[in-house]
Amino acid sequence: PAAVAAELKLGGFQTVFGEVNFDNNNQFRDPYLLVQYDKSGNTPVIWPKNGLEMVYPMPTWQSQDCRASENCSDIGECQSDGSCLCPGDYEPSGYKCIIIPNEDHQQSPQVKAVCLALFAVNWIISMSAIAWTIHYRRKPVIRASQPVFLVTIAIGTMISSSTILFLIVDDVNDPSHLAESGEYWPATMACRMMLVTYTSGFVLTFAPLFAKLWRVKALMASAKTLKRIRIRSTWLFFLIGGLIVIDLAIVFAWNVNDPLVFSREIISYDENGSPTLSAGACGGNDEMPFIVAILIFHLSMLFFGVYLCFKTRNINSVMSESKYVAVAMISN
Repeated sequence: PAAVAAELKLGGFQTVFGEVNFDNNNQFRDPYLLVQYDKSGNTPVIWPKNGLEMVYPMPTWQSQDCRASENCSDIGECQSDGSCLCPGDYEPSGYKCIIIPNEDHQQSPQVKAVCLALFAVNWIISMSAIAWTIHYRRKPVIRASQPVFLVTIAIGTMISSSTILFLIVDDVNDPSHLAESGEYWPATMACRMMLVTYTSGFVLTFAPLFAKLWRVKALMASAKTLKRIRIRSTWLFFLIGGLIVIDLAIVFAWNVNDPLVFSREIISYDENGSPTLSAGACGGNDEMPFIVAILIFHLSMLFFGVYLCFKTRNINSVMSESKYVAVAMISN
């Protein structure tokens, strides 16, 4: 190194860049010029300082990795950050340009349309029944059928039918694919609300029927013993409210301990790892105990209703609709 340093101090050297001279500190004595190609193909001056910074390395390491790997499938361009700029219908995927297949989400607009139509038909019929009952509430037949309970039953069918609206909610408007991690809240809230509408609608539909039959049974039993009793509708509504509270308490415990979450599960992928088929559904970690509790409660109500229908089967249909109630329970 000492011999080299001594030789450098002797004078200039002719090179392909011109004459090069060094000072006593072995530094370039003559000023030099540094230029560098930019992305547009221009050659701005980097040194002496011209307010520009030298880019190193060029291309960037990420871009070089991209080129050394898949090189954007030889149809795209590797960017400075290592991503691919792909043409046309191609999408970047790592160091590749691929065509993303249309994923089958198993979402049928036709099925949703049919569900909405059925919901609308049920609401129209229920609202018409309410209007008809209110209009003819002073008729003897309607008064004997207890119009306040008839209206309650119609409201129950409307609430129960509203479950359809929550059942058809999915992640069709989820461009960020949050449902794949169970974080798409509109569909998750629909999962939880359908429990409320189904259970409360079920009770409001059948409990008034059972309350009516129970009151008729009690009145007929008292008539046989020549005892006069009075059963107020207010007491029967307290009974209906108590049944709703039981149902909603089960739903509340369900939502607190194991709330339903809407999530989408990928079923199949293509050769590039892009999903081709998936399914979305409501679910939890262990919802079966709560399903069984609701099932037992509702079956108990239905069996009790069947018992009341049997006990009041011989009462005139003007005072008791036991035959029609039995048909409704069997169809349910």
